[in-house]
Amino acid sequence: MMTQVGLGAGLLMLVLFTALWLLLIRNREDGRLKAGDWMNALGFGILPGIAVWKVFEQYAGVRTMGKELFEPLTSALWITENGRFVPCRIEFIAAAAGFILIAAWLILRHERLPGNGDLLLIVLCTWGAVRSVTEGLREETVRLGPLNAVILAAVAAEIICMGIWTARRGRKEKNAGLTVPEWAAAVACGAVIILQEADIVKLASPIANLAVTVGCGILGLTLILMTGKDSREVWTTGDSDSQPLSSPYSHPAESGPRESSSPPVPLNGSLPDDLNSAPTVRLPEVQDAQRTMQYVPGSADAPREPRGTGL
Repeated sequence: MMTQVGLGAGLLMLVLFTALWLLLIRNREDGRLKAGDWMNALGFGILPGIAVWKVFEQYAGVRTMGKELFEPLTSALWITENGRFVPCRIEFIAAAAGFILIAAWLILRHERLPGNGDLLLIVLCTWGAVRSVTEGLREETVRLGPLNAVILAAVAAEIICMGIWTARRGRKEKNAGLTVPEWAAAVACGAVIILQEADIVKLASPIANLAVTVGCGILGLTLILMTGKDSREVWTTGDSDSQPLSSPYSHPAESGPRESSSPPVPLNGSLPDDLNSAPTVRLPEVQDAQRTMQYVPGSADAPREPRGTGL
């Protein structure tokens, strides 16, 4: 019963934070919402929803208990209980800390918020890294043969996010091959986590296995987020011989034609001091206007009075 209540509370929190993001962006963009805005709104609500869900899940009983602790780790504040790991508490800490960090990052970037669903991709690969570590601490998991199905799905989500960012970079700069080292390292980290959980690759002690798993999770996430950062910089910088791309949240009026700031040329043909040295070309109409406004009485250029209008 507590699990169902927690899931419902988590979904409610997801909806609330998603709606909050949409309201903020709609006010910022004068009511115009794009597909990327909806994706970012979903990403903004995922971590708060998970955090609330995990708060309720810890009261669900032994189903949330993890594997037994091992030497030299005999206890840890709040994340262990009765000599076992409590994965839901670890996931609550990760979700809450991740949301705080992302919120701080968004506040610092309030003038140039991520577009094209980047926020959703960041959250998905972050939570995939968390679950790839915590799932190995659970006593009972869903398996596909010797492999953990949840860890497979988590690593696959990270790789998909990295693939989307790499494809975006390739469409813009045609140099996606530069990400081969990052791809090789990220895939290797995911493979180590999968094989270690399945006891195919093991080290001398359980604490060493846990340390390697956590290290691979952090390293893989860092490489994927770096690929995403490079992709965003490519799309917002533009080529050297082209105009820089506007922000995905800029107003269309900002990219429109600008009015000329050049001062009007007076009728008498005079120019500012810094342009006096430039050659001047005067049209016949300007010359006639000059003769009309500036003349010497009695000269040949003086305008004549129309007939029938003199006193």
